[in-house]
Amino acid sequence: MYSERGARRQNFIAMVFAVAIHVAIGLFLLVTLNLSDTPHPEEGMLAESIPAEMVDEVAIREELERLSELERQRQRVEAERQAKLAQAEREAREAEERRRKEIQRQREAEQAKQKAAEEAKQKAAEEAKREAEKRRQVRAEERRQAAEEAKRQAQERRKLEE
Repeated sequence: MYSERGARRQNFIAMVFAVAIHVAIGLFLLVTLNLSDTPHPEEGMLAESIPAEMVDEVAIREELERLSELERQRQRVEAERQAKLAQAEREAREAEERRRKEIQRQREAEQAKQKAAEEAKQKAAEEAKREAEKRRQVRAEERRQAAEEAKRQAQERRKLEE
């Protein structure tokens, strides 16, 4: 119980002390507060007057319009530059595509030419083989006919000799 009473007493003392400090600060501020409307310049410091300029609303509006027109013009120039850049990139891609297609077409033409040459070579080889076979058959036929002729002549001689 004593500790609770002691805590209450300490809280009361702290509260009285805080109120006293706040009252002292408030009195100090009231005493130093200058309630007059006219400022009192300090001696030795005279403020220089600043010349005032008349602000023309029409001139301000015109300047704002001029600035906004300049900004629109800058944006238009930038948009045109971007469009030209995009057009140049597109043309470069198209040129590259045409070049690639031309290379592909040339490659295919070269392959077709090589294939045709190979087929012609193969055809010529087959033709030469057929010709060689034909000549061989002709020679074989000639030998067979010569052999038959020799056999017939030999039989005729034998018949004559008999």
